[in-house]
Amino acid sequence: MKITFNICSVSALVSMVICSGACSSEAQVEQFDSDMLDMSAAQDATHVDFSWLEDMPGEGPDASFPVEDAMHDLSDGIEPIDMPDAGDLEPYDQSTAGDAEMDLDMFMPPWNEAESYSPGGSPWGDMFINVGSGGQTLELLQQGDVVFWEAGPQGGYHMWVGSVMDEVFLASLSESDRDEVLIRYRIWRQDGTLLAMTQRLGGLQQDQYGNWLSVGQYAVLEAPIRPRRLDGEQLLYQVDVTLPQDANSYYSAVWITSQCCD
Repeated sequence: MKITFNICSVSALVSMVICSGACSSEAQVEQFDSDMLDMSAAQDATHVDFSWLEDMPGEGPDASFPVEDAMHDLSDGIEPIDMPDAGDLEPYDQSTAGDAEMDLDMFMPPWNEAESYSPGGSPWGDMFINVGSGGQTLELLQQGDVVFWEAGPQGGYHMWVGSVMDEVFLASLSESDRDEVLIRYRIWRQDGTLLAMTQRLGGLQQDQYGNWLSVGQYAVLEAPIRPRRLDGEQLLYQVDVTLPQDANSYYSAVWITSQCCD
């Protein structure tokens, strides 16, 4: 038996299948058509118009963009910078390079000047300077005097330092020159370890006798050692004073007994 189908019968058959499966009712058909219209509208809304490319220089949207012209337009607002010629530059002067070198001598203990430890003995050095200790009041030191390390608020340790200078020593200095007096304090262990160091520029106070005091300063323990391990040791404690416009340095030194902790 030979079976033939024409286009109309095939279309009718497909319509019957669709309507019987996906379109079981006219309401579903209407909803399907509405969804298709919404999708078409969404595509139109997201469509990007590239027709502006046709207005760019060249021959249509496929033409290459003239980068040189764009860079030329940007460079119109930039003014050129005049760079000096090599002949206008002065050569580097190496003669001043040593001015910034660190003074390593400040870390070295002055053993050649130190006197032997003598309990109760006087400090040595320039006799118009006396070394002392104290936070608010200055106590002058003799050899062997006990000086305490104190615990700081940040977990470290420090020792109060100070000095007094005779009125005659600074008599020739003006008030502005006294503000330029450099006072440096250093404390060494007998093995040469610099335990603490601090310095002050000016800050001198005059007492009722006319002497000049440097007080209220402390030196922080910088060496990696607990002050408790230094208990009973004799430490070399020295103050150095440098006057403005004076190449000489003046000092006073004493052996102290270390103790932790006040």
